[in-house]
Amino acid sequence: MGRKPGKVDIPMKEAKERVLLALADGCTIVQAMSTVNRNEVTFRQWTMNDPEFKEAADKAVNDLQDLVA
Repeated sequence: MGRKPGKVDIPMKEAKERVLLALADGCTIVQAMSTVNRNEVTFRQWTMNDPEFKEAADKAVNDLQDLVA
């Protein structure tokens, strides 16, 4: 199964960095993942398999919620 034709394949490390930035900017998970041509299932896989990414994603979302509250 691969990516859809015409979609740019962003390396995982760069994709994770972009997703974290998008989350910190207030994007939802779906919006953040769409910026790197991936979906929320991939996000869940990343958080299950990469504790550092999960921690950074949780922090990005929580920091934003603290600003809004």
